[in-house]
Amino acid sequence: MKQKLTSFLAWFDDYFLLIASIFLLFFIPLWPKIPLADIIPGYIVRLRLEDIFVFAIFVIYLIQVARGKVAWRMPTWQLIFGYVAVGLMSILTGIFVIHTIPFLLPEMGSLGDVIAAGVHVAKSFLHWARYIEYFFLAFLFYSAINKRVALKTIAACMLLTVVAITVYGWGQKYCYWPVYSTMNREFAKGMKLVLTPHARVQSTFGGHYDFAAYLVLLLPFTLMIAKKARNIWPKYPRLLTGLAWLAHFAGVWSLIISAARTSIIAYFIGTVLVFTLDVFMSKRPRRRQVWAWCSQQVAYFALVGVLVFGWGQDMIERFEHTLDSIPWVHDTYHTANRWRKELPYKLGWKEWEQPEGTVAVVVDDFGNNSVLTPTDTQPQPVAPSPSSEPTSDNRPVDVYEDIPDIKIAVDASGNAYTYEATRTWSVNAEKYGLSMAIRFDTLWPNAIRGFSRNPLLGSGYGTLTKGESLSVFTEADSTDCNYLRTLGETGLLGFICFYGAVVWAIIIAWQQCRLADNLLQMINLAYLGAAVGILVNALYIDVFAASKVAFTFWMLTGIFWASQKKAIRAIEITQDEKKVDA
Repeated sequence: MKQKLTSFLAWFDDYFLLIASIFLLFFIPLWPKIPLADIIPGYIVRLRLEDIFVFAIFVIYLIQVARGKVAWRMPTWQLIFGYVAVGLMSILTGIFVIHTIPFLLPEMGSLGDVIAAGVHVAKSFLHWARYIEYFFLAFLFYSAINKRVALKTIAACMLLTVVAITVYGWGQKYCYWPVYSTMNREFAKGMKLVLTPHARVQSTFGGHYDFAAYLVLLLPFTLMIAKKARNIWPKYPRLLTGLAWLAHFAGVWSLIISAARTSIIAYFIGTVLVFTLDVFMSKRPRRRQVWAWCSQQVAYFALVGVLVFGWGQDMIERFEHTLDSIPWVHDTYHTANRWRKELPYKLGWKEWEQPEGTVAVVVDDFGNNSVLTPTDTQPQPVAPSPSSEPTSDNRPVDVYEDIPDIKIAVDASGNAYTYEATRTWSVNAEKYGLSMAIRFDTLWPNAIRGFSRNPLLGSGYGTLTKGESLSVFTEADSTDCNYLRTLGETGLLGFICFYGAVVWAIIIAWQQCRLADNLLQMINLAYLGAAVGILVNALYIDVFAASKVAFTFWMLTGIFWASQKKAIRAIEITQDEKKVDA
């Protein structure tokens, strides 16, 4: 009995990191973003269960490193460590040099002032610690994967994860399964919601943008697994290939119902890249390569088109105003759309009823997710005052109803009253729409301003949303362009270190695409498509700062670099065999 226990402990010691890696690969995307506690009072980033698991595994990992049990120096470790150092220096200069992070304010005197200033510092260090948490997963997976069977197991887990989040997304859309969102401060407290028919599906993620960005990362892997399954798992090749294709198109369906336009564009770019490299790096004649590429693209995107036609109404309607200018396209679209809407009911489909006592997420007139609870009281404005202006016809293209702005005024007697005033829109809102105007008018200029304050190190984490009001504590931070956010927060040095680590991996993946080994080729091509896709997604969304997406990206990076250990070994064996034959 003692010998068996000793043997089990030795096995567990050898494989704990791999077990922990597989657990996190499942748990992080599948567990909803339910908060456990506030880290900083009032801040939208809260402590969650995955943070506790990651920290516990991190402590054990450090013990294993100290014992010499793991190899942790993956190729980009210097750049990652460099970014961590730059981030720390950015915070320190923000506090003590350029004063973008309030701490020692001249008017500080009361305990409340001290606490308020400390909160700003705590928020910056919280963001810094989160990046360390994300990077750790790359080292964990790199150290844990040392055998070919581990790579196969990880690939199979990816398929199962995509299927699981798709099933949950289907349940949210059609069965009122719970939604835990972080789209605003109230939602992020752990409010249990359900979706209305036109609200965007987010599955187990904190928002539909995060859900879609996760799929941008995983879909290239599921696609390449489907294309290579018969060679990677020779037993039951048809069954496994069919299951892989099913998982992939389930993920595509999930991406479509998320209705995140930037992620869908990023997905198309990553997918076309994967298809192209897979075909043109084969050893077939050029003519056959061209034919294979064309036929695969037509067949694949025809199936994607069917999914878009069946379930992409919310996504399509966001582009509908561009169709109205072409009469025959407009008529054809609306005829087909009417037929699409009627078909499910002709087949006997019945909609699920919303359970009693649940709170529904709705989409407001500005395209944002909002919520109404049974206790909400809506304002009842009185008749417009004589000073009210006429309704403007120049509203943005993504604002579908001209709702007046309700304002409060005081008459000559000192009595307050409400009146309707015309909403005013910026030039960018009228020209590009409200979504882009928020970026052009506020978010991106703030990031550029943060970069200009300190071009080398930036103005520090969590300082960009404030604009000129640096003493104001913001409850959430976003730039809606990850590149500008990195430049604004950590400057040129942080930008080079962070994206240098990503680009380095992309270059190696490109160079290794021609490997004869199907498993290693699959990982190289899939990582290349995922990394390029997420870089495109980062143009419009802060994907590298979204926890579930960032966790997943650095997991995949660790998996990729772990596969390169096997690739290098395979090349060395081939070279040795050639020398022996010679």
